[in-house]
Amino acid sequence: AYKGKFAAVGFLKSDGLNRRFWVSRYVNGVWLTSKAIDLAYGNVTWADLSVNQAGDVAAVYSMIGADGFEHVYGNIFISEWQGGEQLDNFTNFASVSATTKMRPSISIDEQGNALARFTIPDTAASFNPTRRRVAAVAYR
Repeated sequence: AYKGKFAAVGFLKSDGLNRRFWVSRYVNGVWLTSKAIDLAYGNVTWADLSVNQAGDVAAVYSMIGADGFEHVYGNIFISEWQGGEQLDNFTNFASVSATTKMRPSISIDEQGNALARFTIPDTAASFNPTRRRVAAVAYR
């Protein structure tokens, strides 16, 4: 992802235990050292980044959580990484397996507000197969 003079790249790579989400930022003409920005207790399955004109970076990723199910997490860089936050905290929609395939994406505005989008199974409905709903979560 890039915007103006700032950029960020992300990639999934094993740390020997889990598949992690690593990010490197491009600032003042220099690529900074990659840093794992996920919560480090499960395998990351999908990830996306967005950058704004100020160099803030929004990240979203899906990861197999401690409960064995796939969940969506966000993290934001404004002067430093703020720490991972679970974003799929819904009552009627829930991850139903380790292969839910939520495929999250992210955008960030010039004020540093992020909007994550992903699909999630509707566990309240009695459709077979289970229908998916699109969710959008704002965070900072």
